[in-house]
Amino acid sequence: LDNAIQSVVLEAPWFRSCQRLCAYICCSALREVDTSNLLSAILQSPLKEGDVQVRKKLYVPRVEDKNCHMRMLNISCMDDLVANSMNILEPAPIDADGNEREDVLQASDPVDLFLLPGRTFLPIFLI
Repeated sequence: LDNAIQSVVLEAPWFRSCQRLCAYICCSALREVDTSNLLSAILQSPLKEGDVQVRKKLYVPRVEDKNCHMRMLNISCMDDLVANSMNILEPAPIDADGNEREDVLQASDPVDLFLLPGRTFLPIFLI
């Protein structure tokens, strides 16, 4: 099922045309859809803008404190991810060159697509 879902996303025109994405990294303990192939494809495939090829920009979550405050930080490769105390991959706040990672809230361009790896989403109605 995971591969089928990832294939549908990878082949979709709305995915191919997007330039800036936020994506959650799956947690197998929560039985979420595997996003590893999607993340790798985002980081490896350039997007053509006119005659120029531009790499897609990917932001992934990092839990900042015990209150579960999160920031979506830019990564450039899968090696940017390290396991946190819950064994969930997330980016370090500083990249390999010692620079602070770009936060999606400080980015100058809007996000085109947000990917969530859930298996099932149920509507909740408040009366």
